[in-house]
Amino acid sequence: QASLLFNFGSVAGALLCGWLVDRFDGRWPLTIAYAGLIVSLFALSQSNSMGVIVILSGAVGFFLLGANYALYGVAPQYYPTQVRGTGSGASVAVGRVGSIVGPLLAGVLLGSGISASGVVAYLIPVAVVAGVAVFWLSLLRRAN
Repeated sequence: QASLLFNFGSVAGALLCGWLVDRFDGRWPLTIAYAGLIVSLFALSQSNSMGVIVILSGAVGFFLLGANYALYGVAPQYYPTQVRGTGSGASVAVGRVGSIVGPLLAGVLLGSGISASGVVAYLIPVAVVAGVAVFWLSLLRRAN
């Protein structure tokens, strides 16, 4: 159920975050999405009720993948026209590497005896770094 709600939340988040980025530019919608992700991850790491876990899994999907999918549309703006395709492709590739390494690290942590809530808690600093990076990059001058 948590996995199902995570994926449904990601669809809703992608649609809403994409619309907000189109309407208001990327800085605040993406920064707010990462702040929501941090709060959701913290709450999820502290929960022990199945209903709350399922709802918070949906919230994590909403914020995490909503922001990540919107980043695909924002990333090309930061590359000069001559390398825009290569830069955007490299950005997506780095994200894919994270999609591979993340579950592997989670498996290693679980295998070493850390609880599932502990693994979720370890994601919080990663989300903070991502949120700060998105905000900081939004302050940079965009490529022509």
